[in-house]
Amino acid sequence: MRSLLIIFCVVLIAAFFVVETEQTPQLSVPGGRPPMVGGNRCTFGPAFWCASPQNAQLCGQGAVDHCNRVGFSG
Repeated sequence: MRSLLIIFCVVLIAAFFVVETEQTPQLSVPGGRPPMVGGNRCTFGPAFWCASPQNAQLCGQGAVDHCNRVGFSG
């Protein structure tokens, strides 16, 4: 019975480490380098989106809808 409890604990701990490893975010892109901060200008938000209709289009329909509501600044 004691050995069964030990085996159960080992399996439980191993399962925890597998789940923990799968949930760890990947901070690199193919090629091994981390993504460049500011590399995606759409993450700059409405200041970038609404500077021009082209920027809004580049960033997707949500950005276009937002800028149509609040107005383009460019």
